[in-house]
Formats: sequence, structure tokens, C-alpha cells
Amino acid sequence: MKKILLIILSLFTSSLYSQSIELAAGLDLNKFYQIDKSNPHYIATYKMGTGFVIRGAFNFSKNHKIPLRLTIAYDQYQGEFTAENSGLGGGYMLDASVNKSVLSIGISPLVLNPIHNLNLSFGLDFSVLLTEDFTGIGTSWMQDSISIRDVSEDNKDYNSSTYFGLNTTISYDFHITDEISIFPQYTFYLGLTKEFVKFPDFTKSMRHYFCIGIKKNIIVNKSKYSEYKRVDWE
Repeated sequence: MKKILLIILSLFTSSLYSQSIELAAGLDLNKFYQIDKSNPHYIATYKMGTGFVIRGAFNFSKNHKIPLRLTIAYDQYQGEFTAENSGLGGGYMLDASVNKSVLSIGISPLVLNPIHNLNLSFGLDFSVLLTEDFTGIGTSWMQDSISIRDVSEDNKDYNSSTYFGLNTTISYDFHITDEISIFPQYTFYLGLTKEFVKFPDFTKSMRHYFCIGIKKNIIVNKSKYSEYKRVDWE
């Protein structure tokens, strides 16, 4: 039992060595997009929108066999689009603006340091919808008749409730002290799931983040670690 406790304590203290936590905030540039254009009746154009992000991160020690980066973020983003669904004799066009906020959890199992102070990570993001704001004008036509109306109130549940995508982050540390550093950070997010549950429900999101952050290294005092090893467990 003593040996097991000593092993657990050793693993715990060694795992803390050289870890870091960080907090960053900045600008978010979002643009909705579509890949599947196989349906000739669906046409959409998208305009970029601005927002902001606040992100916290925990970086596991490089001494681990697999370096790992975990993030949690509050992300507010927006965008505009014009989408058309037309066929023989009629069609429908939606001109809309979307503003939403999500809570994101990210995991990056691939973390690289190609040169000193330069950090690269590649991973996955999982998000849940917090708030949504949709405004839009719908235009429908059938032969010689045209109908135009505000559809904002009809689309209170317009956005998907969950999202999944890929992320890539690059940053560079400027050390203030041995434990504290500031960094510029760029993140690219590519959404793989649908942003909307209603037309145009083939739409996804890609986002660019430009942030400034502060990082603190968590370094366990080796002398204290040695003292743990010398503890009399009797």
C-alpha cells in the first residue's frame, strides 16, 4: 500500500512539472460556407461577420508521452447570407443576419514546438449553443405572384444546438519572467457540422481568431518533490 501511494504521488507531482495555464481574448472573424453544391436549385452567398472570443487553456507537460492541450471558450460570432432555393415555376430566397454565442470545449492531442517559444497545436472543438439572434427577410414567388415578409420571429430556433469542428492554433511566447509570458495567438476553426436546422441547412462555419493572452508556467519545486520521496510512510 505504501508503494502504491508513493507511485501515485510521484506520478501526480511529475505530471504537474512544466505545465501551464493561459487566458486569451480577441477578435473573431466568421464566414459561413458550404461544400456540397450538388443540388443546382440551392444557391448561397456569404458575408463575413465579426465577434469576439475569451479562451482559457491548460497545457500538459511536454514530459508526457503525448503532450495535450485542453481549452474552454466563450465565443460570440455572426455572419450574413443570401440563400435561394428555386425550381420550375417558383422559389424562395432568404436574406438573413445571424448572431450567436457558443460554449466550446477543445482538445488538441497534437502539440508541437518547432522552435523555441513557438507553439503549434491541432485538435477538435465541441460546442453548444448559448444564445441566438436571427433577423431575415424571406421572398417567395410562384409564377406571377411575389410575397415578401419578415421571418425573424418565425425562426427563434434557427440554429443547431451543437457543433463539431477542427482547430489549429499558433502562438509565440514573449517571456516577462521565468513563469509569466504574453503571447499573440492565431486560431483557425473549420466547422464540420451544420450551423442551421432550417434552410439553408447545408451551411457550415469557418472562423479566424486573433488573440492576445497571458500564460503562467506551473513549475513544481524540485526540492519539495524530493521531500515527498523521503516521506516515512510508516
